[in-house]
Amino acid sequence: MVKILYGAVEKHWEAAGYKIGDVNAKEPSFTGVTPDGFSIRFSVGAPGNVYFDASSPSAKYPGYSGGAVTGEEGDEFPKGSGGGRDVSPDVHDSYWSK
Repeated sequence: MVKILYGAVEKHWEAAGYKIGDVNAKEPSFTGVTPDGFSIRFSVGAPGNVYFDASSPSAKYPGYSGGAVTGEEGDEFPKGSGGGRDVSPDVHDSYWSK
């Protein structure tokens, strides 16, 4: 039964354009990576428990990504007090902004 599920998941992910890698026949497990860098790991543990672990590619922070000079939708970052870009939050939320 596990082999059938394993094969079905692998076939579906390949058809969706995922690159299959990190195959481990003992566990059994494998990883599928999307063209834009997201990944999902399929693994089977004892006694037949199935696990899916997902991860995303690294996020690019405007202050450290090495060249981003605009915000969302092309908005310019305001100047900070030190002359650099001010990337401080500028949205007030009644719950989080306390």
